[in-house]
Amino acid sequence: MRGLPIPLNARQRDGAEAISMADISEFSIVTYERKPGHWRAAIMREVRPGMVVGSDQVRSIVTPDDYASESEAKFAAEKLIRRL
Repeated sequence: MRGLPIPLNARQRDGAEAISMADISEFSIVTYERKPGHWRAAIMREVRPGMVVGSDQVRSIVTPDDYASESEAKFAAEKLIRRL
């Protein structure tokens, strides 16, 4: 019995090697409390000296949901980075 086909990302379709998960050390996570008991986290890629960042690029991502604690928001941000 065969399983369902696994969709390929654009680089795999073009013959390039598979993309690995994002390295969490390349990002910084900033947690903040929107209102009491409602935490979110912003994720930003660390900019290395000499890197040029255009003005039209996405600079950060914010977790889409509120979390009850700062640690839950940070954990959600780490999961989001792994999915990048």
